[in-house]
Amino acid sequence: MNTCKLKLAGWLFVFSIFLIPQASEAYFTTDQTATRLTANNILFTVTYSFGFAERDVLMPIFATRAESSDSDTLMGYEIQDDKATTALGTSAGLVLTKHPAVAIEDGKYYRVPAGEAASFTLVTLMSVTDEELDSNPDLSLLVTHLPFTMIDEGVEIPAKLNPSELQYYHTPEIDL
Repeated sequence: MNTCKLKLAGWLFVFSIFLIPQASEAYFTTDQTATRLTANNILFTVTYSFGFAERDVLMPIFATRAESSDSDTLMGYEIQDDKATTALGTSAGLVLTKHPAVAIEDGKYYRVPAGEAASFTLVTLMSVTDEELDSNPDLSLLVTHLPFTMIDEGVEIPAKLNPSELQYYHTPEIDL
């Protein structure tokens, strides 16, 4: 009889986990592309979703090519050749969104309201010289730093994704 009650209590616990409302906090990448536009120009995109159930969140607009960064306002990325960081070429990156509730704040952040999630796309244009193409690189882009600021009752809480989360913010390789 005690075994039956114990099993019933266990099943009720398991089902209650699914019935209790869960916070809709999310940050994940949804798409990554690498497109050769011309012989010397590549377009990399990394699309990701971000939002928290009970906190506004500030997301960076600008991106910089850097292996690591401690900036609270800049997203960091690196260009890789066969999965190793390379200094080949020049690049510029910008984060875009078309979510109607997201507003630009202080000229450097997108503000996502609590209870909403927004889709963002890092768009990076890279140019390589003809001489750099001679090495036949296989290029990709990896996001190395994604800071964000949560706002909880007017208090700003800086945070960032860790390397194990950022490993998925990686475009496919493009063979030049």
